[in-house]
Parts: sequence; C-alpha cells; structure tokens
Amino acid sequence: MIDKKKFTLVVIALLSLMNMGVWLFEIVIIKGWYGLNWLEGVLYSPYLACLIVAVTYLFAFFVNQQLSLGKTIVFMVTLYAINIVCFKSGEYLCHLMYCRFCFWGRVEIYLFLLSGISLYLLLGFSYWFFSNKFILRCRKMAILSLAIIAFLAVPLSLITITLLPGFGHGTNEVDAVKMGYPVFWTTLLVGLSGYTLSNRK
Repeated sequence: MIDKKKFTLVVIALLSLMNMGVWLFEIVIIKGWYGLNWLEGVLYSPYLACLIVAVTYLFAFFVNQQLSLGKTIVFMVTLYAINIVCFKSGEYLCHLMYCRFCFWGRVEIYLFLLSGISLYLLLGFSYWFFSNKFILRCRKMAILSLAIIAFLAVPLSLITITLLPGFGHGTNEVDAVKMGYPVFWTTLLVGLSGYTLSNRK
C-alpha cells in the first residue's frame, strides 16, 4: 500500500518541477533564452503557474479526503484568482524597481517596501481565510507563517541562481527569475504549507 504522506510529498515536488518547466519552456523555446526577449510582450506561463500553485496547495487536503472534488475545484478557482492578483501586483512592483523616470525618495522607498510586505500578507491572509472557513480551523498566526513561507522563495531563488546559474552566467535577481527559480520555490513552499496544515494534529 502506498504511503499517502510520501506520495503527497513526491507529487508536490513533481508539480514544483513541472511548474518551473512550464516557465522555462516559454522562456527558452518560445521567447528565446539569450538577451531580453523574454521581457518583451506578454508572458503566458505565469497564468498556468498560478493555477499549478493552487493545485499544489490543495493536493494534500484532497489526498487526506478533507476536501470533496467539488469543493476542491471551487477552492482551486478562488486561490487561482488570488494568485493572479498577487502575481500582477508583484509584477508591477518589480517593474517599479527598474523605472528610469521614477523619483525614489525616502517616502517612496518606505511605500514600496510597505506595498511588498502587504502583498505577502494579503497572500497569507487569503490562503488562511479560505482554509480556515472551508477546510479546517487554523490559528490566525498561520497568516504570518504563510506570508513568511511565500517570501522565502525570494532568498532561496537568489541562493539557487548562485549555485546553479542554469543556461546563463548571470547570478542576479533577474537571472533567478529568468531561470524560473521563484516559480519552483513558491510552488514547493506553498505546497508544503498545505501539506503541513493538512497533516496537523
């Protein structure tokens, strides 16, 4: 008989790798790796990536029979919408970082940092709220935990690009994004968060 916990962890890891693969397929095959072609036009892989993140989070709950198929689909669509909002907001903040015509005073920097923190807290609150309302009771401390766990994708991506530059030689934050490391780590960490909550005693 298959161990459900091990099976769930393996699937979460595979979904994380698949999500990174979806991103790299668009960057390498469709856009072309070299240069900044990948920044031109619209990227479509993030929209699929947001869906895979939602699926990964809910997978452990589904395996443990804490969610019916119907509720899983409704919850998945809801989380997908939340992920899209957070992604588009984060994308806008990242573009502001490289704005040539923006004035960056102390107030602007504080507002930028506050916006980034608020974005992660929004993500943590949204996942907590729907998990607490429709799946199982969660302490409000889970909001902060989910927000911090999601944020960890940033430093982990920077460490990973230093150790594994991938197809290029750069090791900065842009190269990390290009390699899809934030996609991988976000999917894995969010999936493990769902796994931890699902198996909580």
